[in-house]
Amino acid sequence: MEILQVLDAATIAVAERRNEEISASFDSSDSELTETWTDTLSKLSSRSDSPMLISPPSPVSSTSSMSLDSESTDTVSTTEAVAAPYMDLLRALLVLRDRVETTWVLEYPDEPLPRASQLHLLHHAAEHHPAQFHQKLRVNPLIFDDILDQISDHTIFQNRSNNKQLPVAIQLAVFLFHAGHYGNACTPEDVAQWAGISVGMVVNCTHRIMAAILDQHDKFIYTPDVCSEDMRRAREFTESWTCRAWRNRVFTADGTAVNLYARPGMFGDCFYDRKGHFSLNCQVHIKEGCYELTHLGFKAIIMPHNLMIVDYALGQSGSVHDAYAFQGTQMSQDPVNMIPPHHWIWADSAYPCETWCAVPFKKPRGGSLTRRQNTYTRYLSKVRTCRTLCDLMA
Repeated sequence: MEILQVLDAATIAVAERRNEEISASFDSSDSELTETWTDTLSKLSSRSDSPMLISPPSPVSSTSSMSLDSESTDTVSTTEAVAAPYMDLLRALLVLRDRVETTWVLEYPDEPLPRASQLHLLHHAAEHHPAQFHQKLRVNPLIFDDILDQISDHTIFQNRSNNKQLPVAIQLAVFLFHAGHYGNACTPEDVAQWAGISVGMVVNCTHRIMAAILDQHDKFIYTPDVCSEDMRRAREFTESWTCRAWRNRVFTADGTAVNLYARPGMFGDCFYDRKGHFSLNCQVHIKEGCYELTHLGFKAIIMPHNLMIVDYALGQSGSVHDAYAFQGTQMSQDPVNMIPPHHWIWADSAYPCETWCAVPFKKPRGGSLTRRQNTYTRYLSKVRTCRTLCDLMA
């Protein structure tokens, strides 16, 4: 950045000196030719949008449209002769600036930092120590293979360059290690040390895998058809835990917070949640029979029987109330089209009570719930918490 600032300052200084020399060669009475000089300097410059092009300080006359006579032609030739060495110097500065901007490494260390890849240990861990594999990549080996099968044929991993990409399996391992660690352990430098690759390669692998996974979004995040097998199994699951009258309760909404490593620099207090952490609030909707993905820190609508996420909302700060964050989900904004007829979502007392969203009874101030209300709330909570967080993380 300092080198670029020095080059910009030198470019402006040379351009100012050029204009002073050109202005000195002008006849002060020929102000009507000022526009002609400006046009000439514009043609001499190779880049009209660069900071080196500074017009002469002479005022522009309204009679500048006059045709050039022999005297003005001689003056233009003189101007070109005066400006030529300055223009050569400005072009050289411009080329140097472009080279500085496109150079990643300006200084090579005398002794390169050694790297020792640990990627080869993952294969052994997958076969003999799955827990260690899960600790490194945050997924078990079977899930890793499933993700790899889904994204391996993505076009982002194909190029015609002589510098071939790393195998997709290695790029996925780098991404999962990068995304699954916290604090200083997730810096590109530490990931590069673990994988035995460069910092730039860590960034490239992360970007490619994210692009490939995001392209799979609509394939896995959707609302099943009311007559689908998922819906049938969801209704059966709910009925087995409650009663037949509640079998159409096939969605569950809940969420938690994603803890941040440190207080954000901008509007940091907005991220301070009720649990005393700086965090992000997320909403997720899960189809009945799915677990609530609270350990991921977002509000979701899921299907509890198979953990299928059907809707979610991201981006709210940790201090935002669940009811407000819930409004960011598509199901909350368009329940008529998103939720099948005669089906509904069940949530906790923080969510709004709607015809399509059932919540527990709240204890009145200074009073108590009736027996039937307590029974209703108990069975509602029984279904909502039928899958524990430990089961989900396993």
